[in-house]
Amino acid sequence: MRLVFIMCLLTYSNIFAQKDSLAEITNISIDSMGDLRWTTTYYVQKSFGNCFSIVIEQLKNEKWDKIAGGIHKMAISKNPVVAQKIIQRDSTRVKFKKGINIYRLKMTFPSKIISPEIQLISNVSNDDGSLMIMGNKIFLDNKEYYEILNQFGEPLLKGDDRTIDISTLSRGSYFLYTKKSSLPFTK
Repeated sequence: MRLVFIMCLLTYSNIFAQKDSLAEITNISIDSMGDLRWTTTYYVQKSFGNCFSIVIEQLKNEKWDKIAGGIHKMAISKNPVVAQKIIQRDSTRVKFKKGINIYRLKMTFPSKIISPEIQLISNVSNDDGSLMIMGNKIFLDNKEYYEILNQFGEPLLKGDDRTIDISTLSRGSYFLYTKKSSLPFTK
């Protein structure tokens, strides 16, 4: 019995005492829209809780600035003795400027780890309050009700979506109205 207890204690120590084996942030990617995706792998035991904290940081003026993040809950079984490997995939949309944008993920609880940096190089910006227009589409931050009016105030398009297809509009000046804002744009 004593030997079994020592073996369990050694196994427990090997899993939870090695900082590198507790958590890992992998599969980090970012697309041209600023959608940052990653996978968190974490070994958890019920007695240690069922959450972890990850923040997203952006390099601004040679300093890391927290731009998003918080507590993430994990689904764990009711067995408090056996360590479980939890794999969680997450994503968020980040703001970016024209040029080189550098991001990283930082786990602050219960382990302290920092992911490798990831870059988004863009010819456009989505952090200046302007619309994100690419090709014949307008991309909103969230799904919401919108109306597009021409320069005379006549409604041309209405909908409730995150992506607006403007391929049917001819070249000219328009206004996009949502519940949050009204912005002029030119096609």
